[in-house]
Amino acid sequence: MARQIQVNDQEWIEIINQEKEVTGGFWWNPSDLDIVKRCEKVIEHFSALEIKPDSDLFAVSDEIKGQFNYLLDSPKAADELFKHSNPLTPRQDGELYAEYVLNLLVDFIGKEMNVRIQKSSARIKKYTEKYGR
Repeated sequence: MARQIQVNDQEWIEIINQEKEVTGGFWWNPSDLDIVKRCEKVIEHFSALEIKPDSDLFAVSDEIKGQFNYLLDSPKAADELFKHSNPLTPRQDGELYAEYVLNLLVDFIGKEMNVRIQKSSARIKKYTEKYGR
């Protein structure tokens, strides 16, 4: 029998609505440093995305969902994020729902990275102080 090692690198991220009700969730590691690289690629992809009058909007929506799955390195994240609204749905302010969700994710990633980096820095400082005496 093969020996195994279990790596717990993902967390359950809940999606909540404005009434703070849980509407879904997905497994994801929000502090994965590769998220920055994937985020840049997704933003670049969206910048080049053209929606023409004769575009198949459902195919474009599927493409957008694929980009969110890639970004979050989670095969079902987009299903949860867009469970209640198509990525191309215009919000009241004219912003597409996919743009809104992407902005929320980028903000979440930034905050989460900062918190974890501060914790790591504090731990490193604590341990190096022991040896500096």
